[in-house]
Amino acid sequence: MGIAYRDLVEAYAAVLNLKEAWTMCKKTLKFHLSRLGQNSGEVAHGRRLLGVLYTELLDHVNAMEQNQLSKKILKSWGMSSDLILLEIDPDNV
Repeated sequence: MGIAYRDLVEAYAAVLNLKEAWTMCKKTLKFHLSRLGQNSGEVAHGRRLLGVLYTELLDHVNAMEQNQLSKKILKSWGMSSDLILLEIDPDNV
């Protein structure tokens, strides 16, 4: 169910319906948090995607916050800083 929600987020974002994408992304993140916990890959991916949406909405403070939370999850798995940058930063350009 959560993956289907995320696919919907990406579809909204692809057609630049950012408000709907943001709303659905928040729901998706809440769904994954409740079922998988703070340190799951789905939560990290959802936070990264939410950071992209905040960037597109020109809300750079919240984008940075979501990126930092995603990085924290990835670091807890032992991912190197270089790989984390490759995972997160290009999405926000």
